[in-house]
Amino acid sequence: MDFFYKNIKNKFSLILVALFFLLSGCAGENLREDSSYYDVLDENTETLKIYSGVELVLHLSATLKSKSFRAAYAREYSKRFKLDSAKTDVMKVDNSEALKEYVEFFFSAHTPDPKWNDFEEKDSIWKLYLSDSTKGRVIPFEIKKLEEDSPALKEFFPYIDAWSKVYSIKFPLYHETGEVVLSENLPLKLTIAGVKGEGELLFEMY
Repeated sequence: MDFFYKNIKNKFSLILVALFFLLSGCAGENLREDSSYYDVLDENTETLKIYSGVELVLHLSATLKSKSFRAAYAREYSKRFKLDSAKTDVMKVDNSEALKEYVEFFFSAHTPDPKWNDFEEKDSIWKLYLSDSTKGRVIPFEIKKLEEDSPALKEFFPYIDAWSKVYSIKFPLYHETGEVVLSENLPLKLTIAGVKGEGELLFEMY
């Protein structure tokens, strides 16, 4: 009988320990579950895998910093960092101005060979193009490598993993002559092409 009760007690202890870790993990996700930011992030993010034969050569996720995304990001950032109304207003103005000047993507890329993950280099093995349904394609005017180990970036873009590099990529909205390159509210197509393969990501709204 003592053995029976001891066995029950041990099993009950194991259940309590498992429940503790489960609840601890759930507590860490509360901010995400309570926030609509991650829904908007998903709506503006597309993922692509490029193969050379059967070999995976590029796995990437790209988030279009659309009007809806920028608004959700500003709200979430202000909430997380407890910004006052003045600083929040500055973020809103900056986002509004950015939308008038360029199209920006947040870009996370993983390649099995680190030498292939060189999007920021002038002689990169990859080329990027952006187009809509009415105009010709354009190339980025800026590709900036970001700090992939940043805890803040990983929180706001949880698809970043330990093997990825992350980038900010900006495309022009206008030619130097003032002619519109990309039209607002049209689907955008992001093309990735190179010696290792090619692929496309389609973003339905800007």
